[in-house]
Amino acid sequence: MRSNNSVTFVSAGLEKPKKRDNILARRQQYLNYGALTLATILDVKGYSVKLYHGGHAPPDFFARKLFKDGRLGSCYPLMLSMQSYYALSWVKIFTESIKKISPSTRIVMGGRWVVGPDPIWLKEQLPFVDEIIDGLAEDKIVRIVENENSGYIPISNSSAVEFVLNHRLIDNFNDFQPNVEASRGCGMGCDFCEERDIPLTPLKRPDLLARQLQDVALQYEDNSVRPYVQSSFFAPNKKWSEDFLLASSNNKEKVQWRCETRADSIKPGSVSALAEGGLKAIDLGS
Repeated sequence: MRSNNSVTFVSAGLEKPKKRDNILARRQQYLNYGALTLATILDVKGYSVKLYHGGHAPPDFFARKLFKDGRLGSCYPLMLSMQSYYALSWVKIFTESIKKISPSTRIVMGGRWVVGPDPIWLKEQLPFVDEIIDGLAEDKIVRIVENENSGYIPISNSSAVEFVLNHRLIDNFNDFQPNVEASRGCGMGCDFCEERDIPLTPLKRPDLLARQLQDVALQYEDNSVRPYVQSSFFAPNKKWSEDFLLASSNNKEKVQWRCETRADSIKPGSVSALAEGGLKAIDLGS
C-alpha cells in the first residue's frame, strides 16, 4: 500500500555507534527533536506526518521498511535529517536504496550542523539526494514540502519554539525520551561545541515550561516519563526557578525531568527550587 499525501521524516541512522560498539550502545535511542519540531508544525497545519528514526538499522533494510509502511511514492518529499557526519555512510546507502525502490520519491535533506560548512561537497557525496536545505526550517517547512522557493534563514536568529512537540508523530514513540525545548544557543566559545558562537536565547517563561512538561507527560499517558529539558546552557536565576516551582505546583501531577548545563553556571539557590519542581538529574559540562 502506498500513501500519496503524507509527509515522512527520517532521522538518519548510523552504521555503528560513534564510540563503543556493543549491544547497549545499539539499543540507545536519541530523539531528533529538530525533525519532530518540523513534523509538529506540519501536523498542526493538517498534513499527515510520521517521523522515523534510523537508529542502527541497516540502511537498505530501513528503506524497505518505509516502503512496506506505505511511506514512499508521496506527492510530498521524503524529509531526511542528518545530524552528524558519522551518518554519512548510512545516508549514502539509504538514499540509493530509496531511489531503487521508488525512483519518483523526492528526497530533501537538512541538518543544522552538517549542511552549513560545505553544502556543495555534501551534495557531491550524496548524489541521490534531490535537494539540501541550509539553516533552520521552522518558518519555511511548508514551502519546502510544497516545493516552493525556501530561501535561507540564519541559525542564530531563532528562539525555542513556543508550542509542545507532538511525540505521537514518532514511529514507536514510547521508545524515546520526550523533549521540551527551553532555549537555544550557548555562546561560551568551547572549541568542541557547534553552538560556541551562537548567542544564548532567553529561557521560556517558567509557567509555559511547567505546563509543557505536563502536556508531554499526558501525551505518553505516563507521569513516570522524564522529559529532557532541551537547552545546551540551562542557567535559570533564582527568581525564574522559584516562579517555575510555583507554576509546576499547579500541575495535576508532578513531572520529573532532567537537563544539561555548565558546572560553573548553575547556582545552589536555583537548584533547590528546581528540584522541588521535579528536576531529578543534571548533565554537567564545564
